[in-house]
Amino acid sequence: MAKNYLIHNKQNNKNYVGETTRKAASQRFAEHIASSRHYKNRRNTFHKELFNSGEDVFNIFEYSILEECADKDRFDRELYYISKIKPEYNENGKTFYIYNIKDKIIKEYLGGMNITEI
Repeated sequence: MAKNYLIHNKQNNKNYVGETTRKAASQRFAEHIASSRHYKNRRNTFHKELFNSGEDVFNIFEYSILEECADKDRFDRELYYISKIKPEYNENGKTFYIYNIKDKIIKEYLGGMNITEI
C-alpha cells in the first residue's frame, strides 16, 4: 500500500507533496532530512530549508499522510495532490504535472482513443 504525504513548513507555510511505498511515511521524511545533509543533494529550496532548520527540523516541519492508495496509483494520486495543493517546494511540480498528463494523453491516443474521448 502506497502513501501520498504532505510535508509542511510551519514557519513559512510552504508545502511539499510526495509519494512513498515505505511502510512508514515517517521513514521517507527521515530520508529527506538525511539527504539534505549532503551538499550535492541540496539542489532545491526544500532540501536547503530542511538542512538550514538544523536541530529544529521537527519543530519547523511536520508531515502528514494525505491518503493511502494502491502502489500502481501512487503517481496519479501524487499528481492530483500537486495540482490541488500547488506545493511551493515541488519546484518542478507544474512541469512534472504537465508532462505526465501530456504523456498520458499521447499514450491513450496511440492506444486507439480519439481526442474527444480523452
